[in-house]
Amino acid sequence: MLGVLIGSEPPPGGLRHLTEESEALGVNVELPHFYRELVDRAIAAGHAGSGYAALIEQFRRPAA
Repeated sequence: MLGVLIGSEPPPGGLRHLTEESEALGVNVELPHFYRELVDRAIAAGHAGSGYAALIEQFRRPAA
């Protein structure tokens, strides 16, 4: 599920699309980038098939 969200699995993820379109329009993308980092960390921890609840664990871990 998280893999689909960011676009590492088909279909292209909404978060990736949001970031690309925002950058193209000159919109600030700090928040989408931060969220993308959380999702990437959750996927790296083995939660690619998990839902949004897997992100809670990322708030409990110190930043790398």
